[in-house]
Amino acid sequence: MRVGSLSDSNAVAHKIGVVYRVLAASPSYLKQAGAPKAPTDLPNHTCIVGPASQGLEGWAFEKDGKKTSIRVEGKFILNGTDSATKAAVAGLGIVSSTHLSCLEEFQNGSLVRVLPDWEMGEAVINVVLPAGRAAKPSARAFSDFMVAEFNKLHDLFTLSWPSTSVGFNADLPAHRTQSSERPHSVLE
Repeated sequence: MRVGSLSDSNAVAHKIGVVYRVLAASPSYLKQAGAPKAPTDLPNHTCIVGPASQGLEGWAFEKDGKKTSIRVEGKFILNGTDSATKAAVAGLGIVSSTHLSCLEEFQNGSLVRVLPDWEMGEAVINVVLPAGRAAKPSARAFSDFMVAEFNKLHDLFTLSWPSTSVGFNADLPAHRTQSSERPHSVLE
């Protein structure tokens, strides 16, 4: 499996889903530091830089066709997505992650979205197989299994995503909730 853009190769990539980048923080951090109203407020906050944010020039945002990028100086720079998420849950700052990486924390209320009306982009998830009929039946079965599992996660996320969160707008961007495009089978 590969998340994000693929380099040129002789392999065939089968899209199984998409993950969306989001900002998240604990309610206790936001109560203490205040919630940013716009991306330009982020330099005044403690930011947690996880593996998905390392090497980037800044965090990119888009709203109503307007794009902006904010250079983030992470007070905490962590190599693992789980550790970055746990740091945010502990109230140490704002983390940039994917919506699925924080699903459990969004569900239990230990994290809420920050700047939910600003989009941060997405990354395609692919199963990468050898070109042609070279893929083993087990690899094809794994690919089909991953499509089914990702669809379950997609359904769980869509059903469990709160329409509001006390004091914070946690709405999933409107065009995300209306999308019914999901892979059915990657090897048809």
